[in-house]
Amino acid sequence: MASHLGNEDLYTLTCVSHRIASIVFPIYFTRKELLLSSHTNSLSLRGEGFKALDVWRRSPTFLPLRRLACSFSFDTKLACTQIQYLKRCFDSLPPDSRTFVRSVCLTHIMANSLDEVLALLQGTVLLTSCLHVTLSYVTFAETPRPASVSHASRRPRIRVNGRKRTVVTTYLDSLELLRLTGFDLSSSQWHELLSSLSIPKLDSLEIWGSSSMIAIFHFLLQHSHVGELRFICCSWNDASSSPYWLKLPFLRTLQGYPYQIRSILRSLRSTPVLRDLVIASDSTAVSQNDHFIDEVAACLALCGGSVSLEVEVPNDQSMAGLTIADARALAARKLDSLKLDSDRLPFIEILRIKFPAEMLDAIFLVRSLFVNNSVLNFNIPFFRFVVNFGWRYFLT
Repeated sequence: MASHLGNEDLYTLTCVSHRIASIVFPIYFTRKELLLSSHTNSLSLRGEGFKALDVWRRSPTFLPLRRLACSFSFDTKLACTQIQYLKRCFDSLPPDSRTFVRSVCLTHIMANSLDEVLALLQGTVLLTSCLHVTLSYVTFAETPRPASVSHASRRPRIRVNGRKRTVVTTYLDSLELLRLTGFDLSSSQWHELLSSLSIPKLDSLEIWGSSSMIAIFHFLLQHSHVGELRFICCSWNDASSSPYWLKLPFLRTLQGYPYQIRSILRSLRSTPVLRDLVIASDSTAVSQNDHFIDEVAACLALCGGSVSLEVEVPNDQSMAGLTIADARALAARKLDSLKLDSDRLPFIEILRIKFPAEMLDAIFLVRSLFVNNSVLNFNIPFFRFVVNFGWRYFLT
C-alpha cells in the first residue's frame, strides 16, 4: 500500500507513529535518493536526498556512520540549497554525537570563490569531527588581482605568480586524511587552495588528476608531519627542479610517477626510510619498459633501509616481441649498471608488479628479467606478479 502513495503522503505517515514510520522510511528514502547501506555503514546523498535529511534525523536508521557521500547539483543555486540542508542537519546534532561520521566525500562543488569551498570544508570537519575528507570535481573562480591593498588588512600574504595575495587560514584540527580528486584548477588556484589550509594532524595526502608541484611543496613545508603521499594518475602542470628543501621525518609511503618520486626524495635533507614505494608508469608520456626500469632504479637509489616496492609496468607492446634470450640479455645489461650502485639500493622486502591486461605475453619475460639473476634474488626475498584487469588483480 505505502509504495503506491505520493511523497507528501509518505512524509505525513513518517510523523504518525513509530510503527508506521518504520515501514515508510525505506520507501521514502529511496524515492528521495537518500541511500543507506547497513553493510558498509554509509549514507549517500544526491538530488532530493538532501531534503530528506530531517526525516533521516528522526528515523531509527540515524546511527553513527563510517562514510557520508554527498553529490551536489550542477546547478549552482540548487547546490547552495543542498549545502544548507546538509549544514542544518549537522547543526542539529547533539555535542556528544558529532564524532559519528568517520569519512566524508563531497562531489561536484562549483563555487563562486575559494572562500565558499573553504567554508564548506571547514564547516563539514568542525560539525562532524570526521577524520577523512574527499573533495571531488571542485571548481571556483580565480581571485582577481587587486588594484590596491587595504591598509586595514593585517593577514599574512604569499606571492602567487609574481603578486601577493591575502591568505585566510582554514584550520582543520581533526582531519587525518585529505583526498583531492578531479580538480580543474590553474597553478595559481592550487596555490590559493593549499596555502589556505592548516591541518595539524594530517597523516595522508592524496591527489588524483592534474595539480601544481610548487603548491604541493609549499604545502609540505607547513605539514612536515605527513606520513603518506600519494599522487595517483596525477600530473604536475608546473613540474621543474625541486623548489624547496623538505623535512618529512615521518614519511613512510610514497606513490606517484618516477619524476614525482625523484622530486620528493631529492628535496629531502636526509635519505628517507620508506615502508612502501609505489611507482606507476605515466600513460601520457612516451615510455619504454627498459627506460622505465632505469627510472625505477634511480628512485630506489634515493631510498634507504628496506622497502616494499610496487611497480606498474607501462603498456609497451615492444616487450611482447622479445624472446626469453632477449629478455635475459636485457636483464644482464641492466644488472651491469645496477651492480655499480648495488650498495646504494635498499633491501626490497616485497616486490609487486602490475601488468596491463594487454601484456600477458610479457609476464614471463619480465619474470626472467627480475628473477633469473643473483643480485636481485638476494635483495628480494618475496616476489609477486600481479596482472591488472581494470580494477581486478590476479596473481600469476
